[in-house]
Amino acid sequence: MASGDLFTGEAIVAGAVIAAGVGFAASWASHHWSMQERSAERKDIRRVALFAQRAADLRELADNITEMVTSAKEIAWERTRTEKLMARSDPRAMRLTQLTHRNRFLRRIARDEELRELAGKVAATANRLSDGDRDEINKDMLSVDQALAEALEKVASLIREAESSN
Repeated sequence: MASGDLFTGEAIVAGAVIAAGVGFAASWASHHWSMQERSAERKDIRRVALFAQRAADLRELADNITEMVTSAKEIAWERTRTEKLMARSDPRAMRLTQLTHRNRFLRRIARDEELRELAGKVAATANRLSDGDRDEINKDMLSVDQALAEALEKVASLIREAESSN
Protein backbone atom coordinates (compact mmCIF):
# COMPACT_ATOMS: atom_id res chain seq x y z
CA MET A 1 0.00 0.00 0.00
CA ALA A 2 1.10 3.44 -0.72
CA SER A 3 1.24 6.09 1.96
CA GLY A 4 -1.43 8.09 0.10
CA ASP A 5 -3.84 5.17 0.34
CA LEU A 6 -3.24 4.96 4.09
CA PHE A 7 -3.91 8.65 4.51
CA THR A 8 -7.12 8.36 2.52
CA GLY A 9 -8.20 5.33 4.57
CA GLU A 10 -7.55 7.18 7.82
CA ALA A 11 -9.52 10.16 6.52
CA ILE A 12 -12.43 7.93 5.63
CA VAL A 13 -12.38 6.32 9.10
CA ALA A 14 -12.05 9.71 10.79
CA GLY A 15 -14.90 11.07 8.68
CA ALA A 16 -17.05 8.09 9.61
CA VAL A 17 -16.26 8.54 13.31
CA ILE A 18 -17.05 12.25 13.12
CA ALA A 19 -20.28 11.55 11.22
CA ALA A 20 -21.28 8.93 13.80
CA GLY A 21 -20.51 11.38 16.62
CA VAL A 22 -22.54 14.13 14.98
CA GLY A 23 -25.38 11.67 14.36
CA PHE A 24 -25.27 10.53 17.98
CA ALA A 25 -25.23 14.15 19.20
CA ALA A 26 -28.16 15.02 16.94
CA SER A 27 -30.07 11.95 18.10
CA TRP A 28 -29.39 12.77 21.77
CA ALA A 29 -30.41 16.43 21.27
CA SER A 30 -33.61 15.37 19.53
CA HIS A 31 -34.41 12.89 22.29
CA HIS A 32 -33.58 15.42 25.01
CA TRP A 33 -35.75 18.09 23.39
CA SER A 34 -38.58 15.58 22.97
CA MET A 35 -38.36 14.62 26.66
CA GLN A 36 -38.42 18.26 27.71
CA GLU A 37 -41.44 18.84 25.52
CA ARG A 38 -43.21 15.82 27.02
CA SER A 39 -42.29 17.02 30.51
CA ALA A 40 -43.80 20.44 29.77
CA GLU A 41 -46.93 18.75 28.41
CA ARG A 42 -47.16 16.61 31.55
CA LYS A 43 -46.80 19.70 33.73
CA ASP A 44 -49.62 21.38 31.81
CA ILE A 45 -51.78 18.29 32.13
CA ARG A 46 -51.07 18.08 35.88
CA ARG A 47 -51.84 21.79 36.30
CA VAL A 48 -55.15 21.46 34.46
CA ALA A 49 -55.99 18.32 36.47
CA LEU A 50 -55.23 20.12 39.75
CA PHE A 51 -57.50 23.03 38.84
CA ALA A 52 -60.24 20.62 37.77
CA GLN A 53 -59.88 18.71 41.06
CA ARG A 54 -60.00 21.97 43.01
CA ALA A 55 -63.24 22.95 41.25
CA ALA A 56 -64.68 19.48 41.97
CA ASP A 57 -63.70 19.73 45.66
CA LEU A 58 -65.29 23.16 45.91
CA ARG A 59 -68.49 21.89 44.29
CA GLU A 60 -68.56 19.01 46.75
CA LEU A 61 -68.15 21.45 49.64
CA ALA A 62 -71.03 23.55 48.27
CA ASP A 63 -73.22 20.44 48.00
CA ASN A 64 -72.20 19.38 51.50
CA ILE A 65 -73.07 22.67 53.21
CA THR A 66 -76.34 22.90 51.27
CA GLU A 67 -77.30 19.37 52.35
CA MET A 68 -76.24 20.18 55.90
CA VAL A 69 -78.58 23.18 56.04
CA THR A 70 -81.44 21.18 54.52
CA SER A 71 -80.90 18.41 57.05
CA ALA A 72 -80.81 20.86 59.96
CA LYS A 73 -84.04 22.47 58.75
CA GLU A 74 -85.75 19.07 58.52
CA ILE A 75 -84.73 18.36 62.11
CA ALA A 76 -85.95 21.79 63.26
CA TRP A 77 -89.28 21.40 61.44
CA GLU A 78 -89.75 17.97 63.00
CA ARG A 79 -89.00 19.46 66.42
CA THR A 80 -91.64 22.18 65.95
CA ARG A 81 -94.15 19.58 64.75
CA THR A 82 -93.59 17.12 67.61
CA GLU A 83 -92.39 19.67 70.19
CA LYS A 84 -89.50 17.43 71.26
CA LEU A 85 -85.90 16.91 70.21
CA MET A 86 -85.17 14.31 67.58
CA ALA A 87 -83.45 11.17 68.82
CA ARG A 88 -79.75 10.96 67.91
CA SER A 89 -80.44 7.51 66.45
CA ASP A 90 -82.91 8.96 63.91
CA PRO A 91 -81.48 8.61 60.38
CA ARG A 92 -81.95 12.33 59.74
CA ALA A 93 -79.91 13.25 62.81
CA MET A 94 -77.26 10.70 61.87
CA ARG A 95 -77.14 12.19 58.35
CA LEU A 96 -76.45 15.64 59.79
CA THR A 97 -73.62 14.18 61.87
CA GLN A 98 -72.12 12.51 58.78
CA LEU A 99 -72.38 15.76 56.83
CA THR A 100 -70.68 17.64 59.67
CA HIS A 101 -67.76 15.19 59.66
CA ARG A 102 -67.44 15.39 55.87
CA ASN A 103 -67.58 19.19 56.13
CA ARG A 104 -64.54 19.16 58.44
CA PHE A 105 -62.56 17.17 55.90
CA LEU A 106 -63.63 19.34 52.97
CA ARG A 107 -62.75 22.51 54.88
CA ARG A 108 -59.20 21.19 55.30
CA ILE A 109 -58.72 20.61 51.58
CA ALA A 110 -60.38 23.91 50.61
CA ARG A 111 -57.04 25.76 50.88
CA ASP A 112 -58.80 29.05 51.52
CA GLU A 113 -58.96 30.43 55.05
CA GLU A 114 -62.02 32.61 54.45
CA LEU A 115 -63.92 29.66 52.96
CA ARG A 116 -62.89 27.45 55.88
CA GLU A 117 -64.33 29.99 58.28
CA LEU A 118 -67.54 30.42 56.26
CA ALA A 119 -68.09 26.66 55.96
CA GLY A 120 -67.43 26.31 59.69
CA LYS A 121 -69.98 29.05 60.36
CA VAL A 122 -72.54 27.17 58.25
CA ALA A 123 -71.86 23.99 60.23
CA ALA A 124 -72.17 25.80 63.55
CA THR A 125 -75.40 27.58 62.64
CA ALA A 126 -76.88 24.36 61.19
CA ASN A 127 -76.08 22.51 64.41
CA ARG A 128 -77.53 25.35 66.47
CA LEU A 129 -80.69 25.22 64.35
CA SER A 130 -81.05 21.46 64.71
CA ASP A 131 -80.42 21.48 68.49
CA GLY A 132 -81.61 24.95 69.42
CA ASP A 133 -84.50 26.35 71.34
CA ARG A 134 -87.88 26.14 69.62
CA ASP A 135 -88.53 29.82 70.33
CA GLU A 136 -85.36 30.84 68.46
CA ILE A 137 -86.07 28.80 65.32
CA ASN A 138 -86.91 31.77 63.07
CA LYS A 139 -83.77 33.63 64.07
CA ASP A 140 -81.70 30.48 63.62
CA MET A 141 -83.25 29.86 60.17
CA LEU A 142 -82.27 33.35 59.04
CA SER A 143 -78.80 32.93 60.49
CA VAL A 144 -78.18 29.59 58.75
CA ASP A 145 -79.54 30.90 55.43
CA GLN A 146 -77.28 33.95 55.62
CA ALA A 147 -74.22 31.84 56.46
CA LEU A 148 -75.04 29.46 53.60
CA ALA A 149 -75.43 32.32 51.11
CA GLU A 150 -72.07 33.82 52.11
CA ALA A 151 -70.30 30.47 51.85
CA LEU A 152 -71.88 29.60 48.49
CA GLU A 153 -70.91 33.01 47.13
CA LYS A 154 -67.29 32.42 48.15
CA VAL A 155 -67.34 28.90 46.67
CA ALA A 156 -68.69 30.23 43.37
CA SER A 157 -65.96 32.85 43.30
CA LEU A 158 -63.24 30.26 43.91
CA ILE A 159 -64.68 27.92 41.27
CA ARG A 160 -64.66 30.72 38.69
CA GLU A 161 -61.05 31.47 39.66
CA ALA A 162 -60.04 27.79 39.31
CA GLU A 163 -61.79 27.40 35.96
CA SER A 164 -60.32 30.60 34.54
CA SER A 165 -56.84 29.40 35.53
CA ASN A 166 -57.15 26.47 33.11
